[in-house]
Amino acid sequence: MKFLSRWSKGLWLLPAALLIAATANAATLRWSGSGELVSCDPAISTDTAALVFLGHIYERLVTRDRNFALAPSLAVSWEQLSPTTMRFKLRPGVKFHDGTPLTADDIAFSVERASQPNSLIKSNTVGIKAVTRIDDLTVEIQTEQPLPTLLNQLYLIPVMSRAWAARNGATGPAHYVSGKENFATRNANGTGPFQLKSFESGGKIVLTSNPAWWGKREGNVTEAIYTPIRANATRLAALVSGEVDLLVDPPVQDLERLKANPQLKLLQIPEPRVIVLQLDVERDELLFSTVKGKNPFKDRRVREAMRHAIDHDALHRKVMRGNSIPTTSLIAKGVAGYSEKAATPVAFDPAKSRKLLADAGYPQGFGITLDCTNDRYILDEQICAALAGMFSKVGIDATPNPKPKALFFQKTDASRRETSLFMVGYYPTTVDAMVVLEGVLHTYSGRGEGDNNTGRYSNPKMDALLKAAKTELDVG
Repeated sequence: MKFLSRWSKGLWLLPAALLIAATANAATLRWSGSGELVSCDPAISTDTAALVFLGHIYERLVTRDRNFALAPSLAVSWEQLSPTTMRFKLRPGVKFHDGTPLTADDIAFSVERASQPNSLIKSNTVGIKAVTRIDDLTVEIQTEQPLPTLLNQLYLIPVMSRAWAARNGATGPAHYVSGKENFATRNANGTGPFQLKSFESGGKIVLTSNPAWWGKREGNVTEAIYTPIRANATRLAALVSGEVDLLVDPPVQDLERLKANPQLKLLQIPEPRVIVLQLDVERDELLFSTVKGKNPFKDRRVREAMRHAIDHDALHRKVMRGNSIPTTSLIAKGVAGYSEKAATPVAFDPAKSRKLLADAGYPQGFGITLDCTNDRYILDEQICAALAGMFSKVGIDATPNPKPKALFFQKTDASRRETSLFMVGYYPTTVDAMVVLEGVLHTYSGRGEGDNNTGRYSNPKMDALLKAAKTELDVG
């Protein structure tokens, strides 16, 4: 896929396991997917598609090369001065898109902004105690304790201009969950190889190359246009007709036909994203259930019944048409911390599910709403419907409630929690299990830990294990 591989650095981060592109060479790259970009604020845009897109605008202290190894970016070097202090030397001559120079003040500001209450990436700042300017091109970061994941976390903190944010009233991210915006929502000012030309919330977005970029441009793309197209047939027709050059999520059911088209090239790779269910295990009464006065999900037997009701093989073969890897682990293969034992799916056993429900006091089952997206993951609405059908067969009358991701993520935000059961995907952007484990399994703190723990699972032993793992410097 020659044209695809030439689009600047960072394209290897594209979130979909399926990419398909027309064989063309041009200075403008036109691409599409089902999902929409709802904000340009790098502290708000947490889904992988947005991270990739904004990664061409905003850069970090460190990046990852095409082999996914950590590499210099805005920092040219770093040195561990003590177990809790790391010094970074910044790249000289770097300028933001508005022409202002990058300094250590911008690094300190960006980390502080990412840690604010409205930020959706504050989990990446957990463990950072202070960021100190030594001089214009030198900054030191102190951690509360030894933090072997520091570089991984910094890789996920985009650098913004302090002066630009102050001048435009965007020193903090707007409260996305309540639908609020500020200047950074629809405008951007980074240091990356592309700059924002135009942005329509939920619509077309245009990037143009940054002529003052410090790096070496590898490809011929000078303009990139992203147009979200929800309908599968319309999106596919746009590719076949040449209206767009690249799709990140071609319809799985059409893959064999697409492979036979000599004008198209298919890149199909496994990605480390895991699709999981989260259950509200904290409330004494669920918000969206026929059970009143108690919460069935607090009973382990109910949760076990749901596990045995899921036919992983059917999801793999029939829904995903073989384009998936069945697992029951939060961590995918290839990610540091992966366990083969934890990934082995439990047995599909509907009879056992019904017995467990009866033992828990629900011989007739109960009703529940299953929230999910319809434009975020490959076949997400179909997976949701299939799960609902499997649950219904054992007595749990699950009603699918698919929504566009912009509405879904507001509804399922860990601070809002307007859900009782929902399906979501987790992608360890640090390539380390900690970012997912701490985000989903740690007790919710509101300060970064448990930022994705909408179900409010809480286990002091788990918290202690995560804390110990996060400060362990021995990787052996």
